Amino acid sequence: MPLNKSNILIAGGAGFIGSALIEHIVARYPSYVIICFDCLSYCSQLKNIEPYLSDNVIFVKGDITNKIALKSALVNYDINVVINLAANTHVDLSLEIPFDFTNVNVIGTQVILECLRERSVDLYLHMSTDEVYGDSYCNTSNAPLEPTNPYSASKAAADMFVHAYMKSFNLPAIFMRTNNVYGPRQFPEKLIPKTIMSLLRGSKVPLHGSGLNQRRYIHCTDLATAIDLILHNGQIASVYNIGSETELSNIDVCRTIIKAMPSLSEQKLEDLIEFTKDRPYNDSRYFMNSSLIESLGWKPHVSFESGLADTIAWYEANSSDWWGPITEYALQAFPRYPSSLLHQNKI
Repeated sequence: MPLNKSNILIAGGAGFIGSALIEHIVARYPSYVIICFDCLSYCSQLKNIEPYLSDNVIFVKGDITNKIALKSALVNYDINVVINLAANTHVDLSLEIPFDFTNVNVIGTQVILECLRERSVDLYLHMSTDEVYGDSYCNTSNAPLEPTNPYSASKAAADMFVHAYMKSFNLPAIFMRTNNVYGPRQFPEKLIPKTIMSLLRGSKVPLHGSGLNQRRYIHCTDLATAIDLILHNGQIASVYNIGSETELSNIDVCRTIIKAMPSLSEQKLEDLIEFTKDRPYNDSRYFMNSSLIESLGWKPHVSFESGLADTIAWYEANSSDWWGPITEYALQAFPRYPSSLLHQNKI
């Protein structure tokens, strides 16, 4: 759909995916005005977007659960498109503090929806996840949602709220569900950055269970191009699965990273990883049919090898002090963050 104007609010824009999207939009659409609306939680950083801040890229500190702050940003900057990337996303953490995930992912989404009901926009893009489908094997866009943990349940619930507001209030919304995303600036509680940072620090990589659970991976720049395409050419009320063919077991991800790091490539795998207890339920595999977005002309272009090399290089250059003390907790097998760090105010 053509944009009549281009004042875009990106909720969660200072996070990993948000910063990759801002980098992409700035390079491709320099006239667009982007409002990065972010509360700067433990896994987001203002420094993620500092290189792009300008008259056209404006940071507004705010929480999506705060209706007054969000509505003020929508009005003050005459927003016509909202892209919601704000979320708590780590499964392990959702098992410990599930209410936090309900608050951010469900209540936060409904606050956005209420703001958009009161002040309409041209388009709302809602970021979901492949995990809402559970570990079934033929997930088309109309497949039933079968989440298996508090994180995926919170995302599925948010999807249902968006669907309800589309039906009840004619909200012009589009869903986006993506495979595991990786790349520079990702907080190191997820497998790829945790593996890289653990190895860089000379520590063993904690690996859940047998390590045989499979995941598909997409580089953050490929995801940014997919969101761009949906933003400009997506059909209202559609569900776009954004997936790749790069499918690896967790242990093979570790093996591939080790081989990509010359100083470690000759060491034995068993000397570099430490198997831990598994999650209470660990989805065996995620698969999505991405034919709908492929029909718009999209496909991933970054190979896992080149994307991984780019990612490793970034962590080698930046990881030592990017997130501060909370990094030590993130690298644990099952991160447990002190409240003072989890909810710290970074500005």
